[in-house]
Amino acid sequence: MELPEGLKQAFRVELEQYEQEKQMPYVTSIEQMGREEGREEGREEERRSLALKMLQENIPLETIVRITEFTTAELQQLQARHQQE
Repeated sequence: MELPEGLKQAFRVELEQYEQEKQMPYVTSIEQMGREEGREEGREEERRSLALKMLQENIPLETIVRITEFTTAELQQLQARHQQE
């Protein structure tokens, strides 16, 4: 049994659409590592930014250490670098 030409074309179009929808893009492990590294860098930058804002607001170092999980020495270095800029 053979489909009429119009139905054949409609079937091909639907089949192509279905196959495109079901296709999963392949992400290599290198790409996955790069994405994760980028996310980590973004989180670290946000943490530094928050710490700097808190330092500028004269929030006690102990509080900033507790919230950002930076050490006191790291906060002092961050503050010194920021003052040099």
